[in-house]
Parts: sequence; structure tokens; C-alpha cells
Amino acid sequence: MVILDAGHGGIIQGKYQTGGKRSPKRPDGTVLYEGVNNRRIVEEIKKAFDREFIQYVDVVDSQEDVPLGTRVRRANAIKGNTLYLSIHSNAAGNSGWSDARGFGTYIYTGAGSRTRALAEIMHRNLWENLSEFTRDRGIRERNFYVLKKTSMSSLLLELGFHTNLAETYLIESKEWSDAVVKAIVNFVKEAE
Repeated sequence: MVILDAGHGGIIQGKYQTGGKRSPKRPDGTVLYEGVNNRRIVEEIKKAFDREFIQYVDVVDSQEDVPLGTRVRRANAIKGNTLYLSIHSNAAGNSGWSDARGFGTYIYTGAGSRTRALAEIMHRNLWENLSEFTRDRGIRERNFYVLKKTSMSSLLLELGFHTNLAETYLIESKEWSDAVVKAIVNFVKEAE
């Protein structure tokens, strides 16, 4: 079973739920909100999982910015053979646009051999599907709360930069979301 976590909050009554976690204003006046985009991607993943009969649980099934502790508690309460996937876009710099771009797979610094093997499979699938669009930033180790505190193998995916102007349009495109979904579905089938 795959536990899906769309990082950060969405929009409720016209107000974005997460401080920061958005692009600067683009020349056309629009803004990419990370939490909104993460939810859109997770919804596409769920549709694909339904088509492929892949079992999943969405631990963030609202537009609210669910606290990290709540996400982890929800995930840890699920019994059986599970994998935690947290979906994000990345950011660079303190404000304004950046040249940083690309996709990456993150694991906890103290991750075990199973998580490390799963990260290799996931990242290869991301590379096979996304490398034509942007830069491969590799597999990285971090002490992110959801990676450290979940009781199952956990991966956090940074899928493009919401602080790179060109990449904001790319990560909102159907081509990008189709490629991300394909990579994740292929990974789950391979990892079973």
C-alpha cells in the first residue's frame, strides 16, 4: 500500500494555507502555490492508482495545511506493508527567481537498506520520465520530519522548482504531470 502525502496546504475561501511555499509573481501576474500543485499531482496519481488497482491512502485529503505530526500519525496508524510518498516542489534562495531546477528523491539520513533500494528504483523511474524536461538532482539524504518520524520506508520527491520561472510553467503542464504519474506508477509496480 502506498501512503500519499501532498505537501503543504491548498486554498480555502481564496486564502492559501501555507506561509511561503509559492513562486514569486510571474510576468503574467499568476503565482504557483506549491500546496495547490502538490494536491493536483496527488489527485492524478490517485486516478492512475485506481486504474492500475494499486492500493493507497491519502493522509492529506483536504485543502488544509495538515501539521507534519498529524500526517505522520495517520501514516503510522496504517498497518501492513506500506510505503510513504511525500510530493513536493523545491525552492532556492530567499526571495525572487532562481536558476535552480530539477527533480530529486530524498531519504532520511538514517534510512535502512530497504528504503535506500526503493529510492534507487524511484529515482531511476523519475530519471527515465523527467530527464528530458529538466535536471536530475539525484538522491539526497535529509532529516525531514516526515522521513525521520514515519515507521515505514519513506521517500520525499521534489518535483521541479517553484522558484524557477520557466519550471513553474513546466510543472503545471500536462506533459509534466503525466511523466510524474508514469514514473510513480512504474516505480510501485517494480517495487512490489
